[in-house]
Amino acid sequence: MYLYGDGGSRIYYADALDPALDTSTWGDDPEVVQNIQELRETLQGKRKFDVVLTNPPFSMTKETKNPSELKILEQYDLAHKDKSSSALRPSLRSSVMFLERYWNILKLGGRLITVIDDTLLSSTVFDYVRNFIRERFLIRGIISLPGDTFRRSGSRVKTSVLVLEKKRSRADKQPGCFAFFSEYLGIDDLTPRASDADIQAARDKAEEETDKIISGYQAYLSGQTGPIVLKPEDIADRLDLKFCVPLFGRMAAKWRKAGIEIKEFSQCVKIIEDEVVPSDHPDIEFTLIKVTYDGVCLLERKRLGRLIKAKKMYRVKAGQMVFSTIRATDGAIGIVPTELDKSLVSGSYNVFECGSPEDTAYLWAILRSYEIRADMQSLSPGSGRYTSYWPEVGQVLIPWQSPAKRKKIGEALLLLWEQERQLKADREKAMKGIVALGVESPDSIKRWNASKAPK
Repeated sequence: MYLYGDGGSRIYYADALDPALDTSTWGDDPEVVQNIQELRETLQGKRKFDVVLTNPPFSMTKETKNPSELKILEQYDLAHKDKSSSALRPSLRSSVMFLERYWNILKLGGRLITVIDDTLLSSTVFDYVRNFIRERFLIRGIISLPGDTFRRSGSRVKTSVLVLEKKRSRADKQPGCFAFFSEYLGIDDLTPRASDADIQAARDKAEEETDKIISGYQAYLSGQTGPIVLKPEDIADRLDLKFCVPLFGRMAAKWRKAGIEIKEFSQCVKIIEDEVVPSDHPDIEFTLIKVTYDGVCLLERKRLGRLIKAKKMYRVKAGQMVFSTIRATDGAIGIVPTELDKSLVSGSYNVFECGSPEDTAYLWAILRSYEIRADMQSLSPGSGRYTSYWPEVGQVLIPWQSPAKRKKIGEALLLLWEQERQLKADREKAMKGIVALGVESPDSIKRWNASKAPK
């Protein structure tokens, strides 16, 4: 700003997380010292701020083992393990520290509008952070941002915007809270390679959604209620909207009305743990498989036991369901085909038996539907990926149709998969004449890999 002729914007260079703003670690440059002293006078004086608008860094930490950082952590309530003890947590994330820092510099009734990673809003590890928020702020709004909001900056963290109001008294009661699921904010910044029409369309959607958020929030402030206002009890634990908004199992009433039996996922399967320790079999070659987002089990590699790093794996049988705990919400749920019988999957999978082949295929289709995967996401904490922990994910509700309908759907899928396997075999047979020419040889593959262009 100074280079553009604006020397009065009060932009400071300092450690904003240091409440004391100690200048001793910044050297003796007079300009730097003066800069920090002016900032200290601003932040530590009687003047407080009406609004803090921020997108703080998420990945930084301060640790007690670092003497200069320890001096800072000692000044934070959130760094202490409990209110009655001087014991400190070994480290504290910057995004956690900033919440307390903002609270300190806001006026009573002042507003904090901040981007925050959903891990803080959902994980049991950070329940003390959410308790701090509820103790010192009124939660006025939670806006869930799309998972790709910050993809242009290389971040894949799921985030939200929190709108908080500093309590005038600790006795202030939490009112209802504005809630909004954004689909377009942050993903309207397309790459330069996108067409002008696509760029404009993305920006139009984001602007239209922004108008909806503003009008919805204004209506909330005026006292209107509706589907975008959460009750205080809805935000008494986790604060991520996929959990707070009562959408989990929303289809159950419709299914019951249609006379369809409802079961929990755990009632439809039996978990199988045929554990294998590869290092116990160093000279045996194992077949390792993975599951794609399309729900297909594929050969990943063959490897000797001594070359497998995993401490434990699970042996699977043909017809069993393989459920990726870290990617099930993306569709990575498969059924083991005959040719991959007795293969191994990593410990990040659950293995299930589901009754008849038809019922297994039916359940596979239900679990991979958007509605059921959204229910899994509602149960899952985290911000970078949604892990479907067992037995928690077993609470997901499944429409268990009549035996005749389950069999009809299952038979159709089994027939389709058999046709796909036959098609693959026919294609390989048709390619034999080409392969005989040597154009698909390992040497040809090596040559192509060595000279291919980057992706």
